[in-house]
Formats: sequence, structure tokens, C-alpha cells
Amino acid sequence: MNENANPIATRARLNAIQKVSRVVRVLCLVVLASKLFSTILFILTPTSMFEASDLAKRQIEQSSADSPAAPKITSPSVKGEPIGPVRVVRRLCYEFGGSFMELANYNDFKSGFKWLYRPIVFIYFAFLALGIWILYRLFGLYEKGYVFSADTVRYIRYIGYWLIAAAVLSNAFELSKVIWSPLPDSHLRLDEFFLGGVLVVLISWIMDEGRKLQEEQELTV
Repeated sequence: MNENANPIATRARLNAIQKVSRVVRVLCLVVLASKLFSTILFILTPTSMFEASDLAKRQIEQSSADSPAAPKITSPSVKGEPIGPVRVVRRLCYEFGGSFMELANYNDFKSGFKWLYRPIVFIYFAFLALGIWILYRLFGLYEKGYVFSADTVRYIRYIGYWLIAAAVLSNAFELSKVIWSPLPDSHLRLDEFFLGGVLVVLISWIMDEGRKLQEEQELTV
């Protein structure tokens, strides 16, 4: 009875890991599809719509600052582009693309550097997609039952590298404001992404060494 108990319990645990991994992979695909949708929507959005949206936002903020009781501007138009569709596009990009769509405004760029807006946002989306893809592959290994394999440890290490790269790219973006922003306000920092990435890389190294030790012990036995 006891001889069959351990294999059954082990199989039950493995099935639980596989089911959870399958759910996580589906969620990764959903998020990845939303990022792809927001990227396509962003690329197809005319430049004039960004200009209209940012100008309307500035007018509303200015009117609120001058007179809190003043009526809000609800339907201005710039270059023939109505604000209604602009708000829909920007809201969809925000919902599917993250808060970066609200933080990076088109008119925050100097006149000669506005062309950088789309490449910067595209790099942002592509980098997020890379992180989601790494998670997708990692949980794909879990779903196949490779919990402590060399490939599993490698993808955990990739997550650490991704977090470190996120911190580096964030600081690079802040430094780039000196070039394209009329009022550069850079905030360089060594945040939790960098420290978390270093920690994940260290944990993956320990896991890999432990895996090698276990394999050596099994060979000696």
C-alpha cells in the first residue's frame, strides 16, 4: 500500500502543476494578443489624432488651473479630427497597452524629434511581449512535466535578465529625455526591477547547481 502511495501522490502533484501551467499559458496568450492589438491600433492611429488629443488635454488642464469652476472643454477639434474617436483610441491603447500610453504624450517631444514617439512606444510593447513569451515558454516546460530540468532553470534565468534589462531600459529612456524633451526631467534610479532581476538570476544559479548535484548523486548510486 505504501509502495503505491508515493507514486500516486507524485502524479497528483504533477497533474496539479500541469493544470495550473496550462491556465497560465492561456493567460499569457490573452495578454500577448492584447499587446499585439494595442500595437497595431497605435501604428494605425494618425499623427494628427495624437496632436489633437494632447492639445485638448492641455487645454482642459489649463482651464481647470485658471478657473476650477470653469466648464470643461468637451469637443475641441484640431486639423479636422474630432476628440471623440481620439479618446476611444487612446483609451483602448491605455487599457491594452499599459500606463505608458498616458505617460508618454506626443507633444512632449521636441518638434524635430516627434518621429521618435512611435519607435519608443513600439520598443516598449515589444519588450513587454518578450517577457510574456519567456513566461509562456517556462510554463510550457512545467506543463510537460519538466519542473527541475536545465531548460526550466534557463528560462528562470531569462526572467532575471529581463527584469535587469527593464531597469536598464527605464534609465536609458530617462536619459534620452535630454535629447528629445523640451523640459527634460530625468529620474535615474536603481529600482526593484534591477534588484529583483539580480535575485532571480542568483536563485536560478543555485537551482542549477542543486540540479547538477542531484544528478551526480544519482550517478554515484
